[in-house]
Amino acid sequence: MESYIIEDLKKSGDWERVCYISAHGLVPHVKKLGNNIKGLEIGVASGWNMNFFLEKISQLDLTGIDPYLPFTDWNDLVHTQDLMSSQYQAALKNISKYQNRSRILRSKSEDIYNMFNDNHFDYIFVDGGHTYDAVLRDCINYYPKLRSGGIFSGHDALLSDVMNAVNDFRAQEKIPGDIWYVKDYVWFWIKG
Repeated sequence: MESYIIEDLKKSGDWERVCYISAHGLVPHVKKLGNNIKGLEIGVASGWNMNFFLEKISQLDLTGIDPYLPFTDWNDLVHTQDLMSSQYQAALKNISKYQNRSRILRSKSEDIYNMFNDNHFDYIFVDGGHTYDAVLRDCINYYPKLRSGGIFSGHDALLSDVMNAVNDFRAQEKIPGDIWYVKDYVWFWIKG
């Protein structure tokens, strides 16, 4: 089975070929949030984003949520349990040198949002389920967990289900202002 461990990929020379850090354009914005930043990533996969953020922002404490269950994605690609288990093991390895300020909660996001206090996080990155219902549910459940002045963000702005859910959520909550975009289809706004 193909490795998803960053160090293995770097040693084999494959890292530059397969590297995909979807949220790297957010790092400069997250850094502006100050010291002792608390972040949440919904949808961890192999932990590449988590590793990148933890490496680039030394004052970051980052929680990831991913159930690591089989699914069929928006391209009809089947992600088997073997694949998801491999990604989970890789994610643990990929964030292991930051274990004092990172953790992965192996659960469905909708099952554990109540374990976090409102206004707890400085930024949230939504990249879990990409169906309309899944994105809308993550927005509804986790937006209250973000402090005022924090960054609410996510991936895959090119997918209509994602952006329809985001736009419907913003309209429902009467959220003013613009949505900004950074490289690789990442969207975000600052919570008022």
